[in-house]
Amino acid sequence: MNVSLILGAGFSYNAGLPLVDGVSRRFLQQPLYDQVLCFGSSEWKWKEWANGPDLHNGILPSERIPVAMVIENLIKHYFADTGEDLLNYEMFYQYMIDMQRKDRQRFEQIKMATQKLYDDKFGYRDYNFDGMTDGWIFSCFYHLVDDLLWIRKPFEEIQQLYKPYIDFFLNTGNDINICTLNHDLLLESVFTHLGISYADGFSTANKILMDYDNQHRVPVFDGTFNERINLLKLHGSIDLYEYRYIEERNRHKGYDYLRQ
Repeated sequence: MNVSLILGAGFSYNAGLPLVDGVSRRFLQQPLYDQVLCFGSSEWKWKEWANGPDLHNGILPSERIPVAMVIENLIKHYFADTGEDLLNYEMFYQYMIDMQRKDRQRFEQIKMATQKLYDDKFGYRDYNFDGMTDGWIFSCFYHLVDDLLWIRKPFEEIQQLYKPYIDFFLNTGNDINICTLNHDLLLESVFTHLGISYADGFSTANKILMDYDNQHRVPVFDGTFNERINLLKLHGSIDLYEYRYIEERNRHKGYDYLRQ
């Protein structure tokens, strides 16, 4: 039987993952810097799920409060510019990207305006917003989204909750095409745990990108869907990265999307 499935955020809800408004609401808890942890690697986490060492180390980097305040300020401008009453985290992320790329001056103005808010509140602290890179701002946002979409329930519970779907996936008489808007890795986790082969459009064949140790090729999206189960993530995934070729000999390639 040939079947096509279209899955939205509701599919992952029973696994303990939030819907779109659930992700978005977390960024409206003020002050944001009181809710989050920052690490020297430029990674971020929510305090709620942090262990003891992370709770201690995550409040140390000087970027934690300033960067979180910039995100808060950008959210205020998002509401003012769009007239929206509710925050949509996907639309807000695109809003930040568009401003950074198309209206760089305003992006910098908002960042520097946050310097005054910071100085007024923390006059005894010494942080120069001129030194805050865009990487810190975007890293803050997408790592916090990633943390919200991390699967924390044990697989045994997932297996029971999704038994009808799993039985359907395991039936080798079903050829299944799955299109999903979800960024989480719930389906990938299920397939991996059960040893179910699937194609997600990524391949290492004839690719030049290597891992950090230069030992293995990195899966790059090339639209390869040749398994009984094919998974297409229309809005990307929390393990998806854009790689831009900067070496002159490869610059004609533009960019690739890789999965880690």
